[in-house]
Amino acid sequence: MATESGKYETIIELEKDEIYKVSAYTTGELGNRSGIPYIIVNGVFNNLRKYKVEYWYKNLENEEQDIYVRDDEKTVIEYGEIGKIIDKYEDKNKPGYELATEKGKNGVEGLPLTISKNEQDNVIKVYYKIHHYSITYNPNGGEWPVEGNPNPTEYTIETPTIEVIDPDRIGYTPIGWTEGEGEIPVKPYKIEIGTTGDIEITAQWEPLPHTVTAEIVGGHGTIAPPTQVVEHGESVNNIVITPDENYVVAKARIYSGTKDETRTYDPVNDTDGTLLRVATRPDITGKIKVETITNVTEDKHVVVKLKEKKKKTNFQRFIDQF
Repeated sequence: MATESGKYETIIELEKDEIYKVSAYTTGELGNRSGIPYIIVNGVFNNLRKYKVEYWYKNLENEEQDIYVRDDEKTVIEYGEIGKIIDKYEDKNKPGYELATEKGKNGVEGLPLTISKNEQDNVIKVYYKIHHYSITYNPNGGEWPVEGNPNPTEYTIETPTIEVIDPDRIGYTPIGWTEGEGEIPVKPYKIEIGTTGDIEITAQWEPLPHTVTAEIVGGHGTIAPPTQVVEHGESVNNIVITPDENYVVAKARIYSGTKDETRTYDPVNDTDGTLLRVATRPDITGKIKVETITNVTEDKHVVVKLKEKKKKTNFQRFIDQF
């Protein structure tokens, strides 16, 4: 478009803050024309300069090193007037990442930015690092191996799927893990890749039943019941020994393990370290009740040996008359 004076060839009316790249150029001064805030020369505003916002993410392959990689697809290019102060940027954080506060000021370099004539100086850099989330395990009565918990105590959004290893607990079988009270245990418990957030889980258990067997070695009596099943932690108080006539209990011991297994026994304390000793009454004939076996946490085997009761001498029989 030309005016009568012929001082320009093209007029482009612009909305404020809009940028148009054109091949046309002016041949003279435009003057103060309403609706035309800038003069275009070779398609570039005289008082505008380009600035960039770059987004850098820490290299996961060498996370321990201070290496960041720029994501060019996220780079933002804007224009502003020379001298304008830019004090904000678009947050392009990815799930599972956070600002790398050790870089720049709270993870940002070049902010605030005063737009310079030299566009190479007009750069804002935003740094992100991957966030490490904690994993807290409550074994809930269980125990980890001597070398410690084999499970990781932290993870990231990029960590390959974790399948949690259960601790051990004598007399119980693991039935899974829960993240809160009243939840259904999950087994196996997995932390899938892509998960975020701190995790706290509690092991859940189901008590195992135990078998308590009893026998008389060498005969000369009966013991009942010969076999019984009790829940973990329960007690046994119904084992009854009935020697034959003229026989008494010589010895009674409790062993760890079943009747057919290799058993252990503590001869010093007459106990296996878990149960109370078996109390017998060798001076009384007839039925003898074994003292209560408390807190059964594994299979047990009661072994009783009987002996013939000593015959009384004539003197003892004489004394018994008085």
